[in-house]
Amino acid sequence: MSSIMARYEALLLTSTEITDDELSMIEKSFDSICSNAKGKVSRFDKWGKYKLAYPVKKSNYGVYTLIRFELPKEAATKALAEIESLLKIKCSEIVWRHVTVRLADNAPQTYHRPEPVDVARSNNMDSILKENKVGNLLESVGNHTEALA
Repeated sequence: MSSIMARYEALLLTSTEITDDELSMIEKSFDSICSNAKGKVSRFDKWGKYKLAYPVKKSNYGVYTLIRFELPKEAATKALAEIESLLKIKCSEIVWRHVTVRLADNAPQTYHRPEPVDVARSNNMDSILKENKVGNLLESVGNHTEALA
């Protein structure tokens, strides 16, 4: 008889100085805790660097990581306590804040991730001006100044 799985989501706020090795250690730890409880990590997604609403540890920016995982309901309490210990004790220097929530059974598998500040913008200046309708304004000003000359 298979056990009923509960889905969870953990959102971590970490230092912008977090290394790939530190992130990999967190991912492996989540994998280990979940597999020991007969569960699994379904998504480990580093969102990137974001401007914070208020400074945390004297920093205005942080890196968010979203982890989605499943645990059997009967093993969830123990596994969640291990995850809490991991984040509060072992990762206390790099994980500034974290929250873990149980997802509703009918919650969608997909989610909308906000655009991080550290992604290079692919737009050139012309497309930015057009998107903001500044291009037409600049053209009309240019035509107006030519008419005055």
